[in-house]
Amino acid sequence: MKFSRRKLIPHFVDYRLFVSQVIVMLLLLIATGCTQYANVSAVDPLAKEYFEALKSGDLDKAMDMYSEDFFQQFPREVWREKLQRLTTELGPIKAYSFRNKQADSRFSGKFYIYQYDTIHVATHKSTHASTGEGSGGGSGEGTEKNTDDTGGKEIRAKHTITFIQSVNSPEVKLVGHRIVAPGFN
Repeated sequence: MKFSRRKLIPHFVDYRLFVSQVIVMLLLLIATGCTQYANVSAVDPLAKEYFEALKSGDLDKAMDMYSEDFFQQFPREVWREKLQRLTTELGPIKAYSFRNKQADSRFSGKFYIYQYDTIHVATHKSTHASTGEGSGGGSGEGTEKNTDDTGGKEIRAKHTITFIQSVNSPEVKLVGHRIVAPGFN
């Protein structure tokens, strides 16, 4: 049986024109699915800048990194109070360390998800309980140990922060933050 490509296309359609139109349509489909997103490593400095702001106590700078969408879920003042409680209940941030990151493309944009640990030095004013449970449930996720030279306890908090670069904007904004630490919610 002899196969001819021309038999698949009606006789009144020019084969070369048809093939070139199909190629152009495929290229247009591919091009419309592509958006210029920030490289994951380009978002790394934003995550570091955020934790530097928290460590230095510059809540205004940290709050400016959040998107307005975030504040629709958590009112600005409520979230600011939560960040203040992070240092008043667990102690000031002594250090932070990167744990993991991933990028995820969705219809609304590209999400950049980072996981960091913060180490807090509990002071005598600290009111946290050493239950091993953090906000969001789950036991054992936050840890504490008594290793600070001043006798204060080092308390580890785990943070998951999510940045988004919307399909409509080149700007990258913070849209999510989950904190897990012993006795903190």
